Amino acid sequence: MLTDILESAKQSLIERLSSPLLGAFFLSWCAWNWKFVVILLSDNTVTTTFSLIETIAFPDYSTIIFRGLVFPLLSACAYVFIYPYPARFIYDFTLRRQREINQTKQRISDETPLTIEDSRRFRSEYIEKERRQAALIQGLSDEITSLNEALSARDKQIKANPHSGAKISYDRLDESQLELLHLLEESGGESPEPDLITQSNETKVKTEFNIGELERKNLVSRHFSNRVRAHIIAFTHDGRRALIESQQGASKAP
Repeated sequence: MLTDILESAKQSLIERLSSPLLGAFFLSWCAWNWKFVVILLSDNTVTTTFSLIETIAFPDYSTIIFRGLVFPLLSACAYVFIYPYPARFIYDFTLRRQREINQTKQRISDETPLTIEDSRRFRSEYIEKERRQAALIQGLSDEITSLNEALSARDKQIKANPHSGAKISYDRLDESQLELLHLLEESGGESPEPDLITQSNETKVKTEFNIGELERKNLVSRHFSNRVRAHIIAFTHDGRRALIESQQGASKAP
């Protein structure tokens, strides 16, 4: 309890001491009563110090009231309420002049011709950048040519054997993905995704992954149905072909 009270008092004191008016009043009071500060910091005895304060710093009640309270308070208010206006004007004026100086420096710098050494250095850097860009463009061009050749060879292979594409997709299916194709077949070629997840023997995450893999291989398609408020998974032509080939492969197995 005592600790909380002391902490609360400490926070309250810090907030009050951080007030701009209080700080300005303290500084202005020290400025108006500099004699008191000098006497207080001197090495005189206590009796001499009090005597000097009464005779020099605050000789009468009017001095105590005006120099001890009124003048410091007026100075503090002037610092808080009046000083920001000329300070803002001076700050704005200074920034404008500094910007004009920077613009002048930049204009002079732009008008100053390059030296021969700078010109040679910039030319060397430009030539080096051009060389790197040409090498990069040539590398990308070679890569594009290689990919086009691979695509052309692939197209020729597909034309020579139209079923090779489906065969490759089928070869990459595992048992759980084939199971999903069989479930689709039993459902008439399409089924809501939640039903497939429920009927599958795999976990929900594995089943969702398998559906994504089948969709990526263009063996199934996915579309949202407002009627059932869920995605519908349906066979594609390649999916039916892969299922038929898997059944033919199973029937030919010894």
